[in-house]
Amino acid sequence: MNEFNLTNNSNHNVRLVAEKDAICIKHIPPDGLYDSIVVSFVDDIGHRLDSHPINKTHDTFVIQLQNIHPGRYSMTCYKRSFAFEPYNPWFTKIPIVISPDRSASFEQSPVFENNIKCFQQMASQPYSLIASQEKPAGKISRIAKQITLTSSTTYNAALAIHDYISRTISYDMDAYNKMLNKEKVDYSKVSDALLVLSSGIGVCSGYANLAVDMFTSIGIPAKTINCFALGRSTEGRWSKENIQSDHNHVITAAYIDNRWVLMDMTWDSIKKYEKGHITKHKPLSREYFDPTLQLLSVTHKLFSL
Repeated sequence: MNEFNLTNNSNHNVRLVAEKDAICIKHIPPDGLYDSIVVSFVDDIGHRLDSHPINKTHDTFVIQLQNIHPGRYSMTCYKRSFAFEPYNPWFTKIPIVISPDRSASFEQSPVFENNIKCFQQMASQPYSLIASQEKPAGKISRIAKQITLTSSTTYNAALAIHDYISRTISYDMDAYNKMLNKEKVDYSKVSDALLVLSSGIGVCSGYANLAVDMFTSIGIPAKTINCFALGRSTEGRWSKENIQSDHNHVITAAYIDNRWVLMDMTWDSIKKYEKGHITKHKPLSREYFDPTLQLLSVTHKLFSL
């Protein structure tokens, strides 16, 4: 593949184009400030090569490949808004192949076709039957209405909810580690929407359940979706074993503007809770709000409904 698109929103889509000796990042969002980028290439055995800072040329970033050896890589891009600011992740782990003549192509995820089938199945279902039948708690409804009060579109309202949850809820690493070690966990405490909102701490199902309740409280049909994600319990890449694994993660789908919009607020979350302390470990990200299936398939395998 010679193109890789990051989001389904045409107004904000960033397009990666593989050309001879270079990868070009085009369609930089007009509302974003991008002073320069740094790109990291990691090969199959974990060796990492970082680029020098790259500045825009006619609203396009051009990543030269002359010094990259042929092979398979995952590419992560870091951006900064102003000089002297730190670089923060923009998009991560894009799979590329560089040939001996230094031409590049984007490698299709082995779960891409599966995700297309699952998404098509979801799209064929009447959205009115998928909307939550239970009325969300009053506190959830009040906050959802408050944070979307100035949203001019349904899409912007969904983005406001995504940003609120990603900023407010801390991922519970203690609970995650216990579940990973098959220790007992009070699952309702970290997955129930109201409890997660009240404590500000949860795991992926807590993020997703809270999002569903917030969406439905303002009239947006929504549901949770099980998937397998390449998180800390994996080596970060697809293998014959994990492709066949059962689900280990939950994301959210909301019906907006006559289509389903997928989002993963867990992966976009900025804070974590570990050993009794909350720490901010990265800036707010929207990488997993309305991602293309091409991007989502790099790290997520959807399960049939």
